[in-house]
Amino acid sequence: MIAKEIGEGAAISLAQTLDDRIAAATRFRSKYHLQAFDVFCDSLSDEVMDVFEAWPERAYVIDEGNVVFKGGRGPFDFDMNKVQDFLQAYLATRSGK
Repeated sequence: MIAKEIGEGAAISLAQTLDDRIAAATRFRSKYHLQAFDVFCDSLSDEVMDVFEAWPERAYVIDEGNVVFKGGRGPFDFDMNKVQDFLQAYLATRSGK
C-alpha cells in the first residue's frame, strides 16, 4: 500500500479507485469541519489537477462559479488553517448581504 503524508502525523492511502478518492475527500471534509461545504475530488486521470495546477495538492474555494480563494501549493505552502481563516472571514462578509 502506498501512503501519502497529509500533515500532523496523518497519512492517506493513494487512491486506486474513484471510490477511494471519494472516501478520502469525505474524511478530509470531516477532519477540517467542512460539512457545510461541497467538497469535490478529481477523477483518477487528474484532469482538474492539471487545469488548476494543483499538484501535489492545493485547496480552492469556488463560490457561484468564481474562484474566490486559491491556496498555496503543497506540500510546503499548503495550509488548511489559511483556508479555514478565509472561509470564516468570507462567510462573515456574505452573511451581512
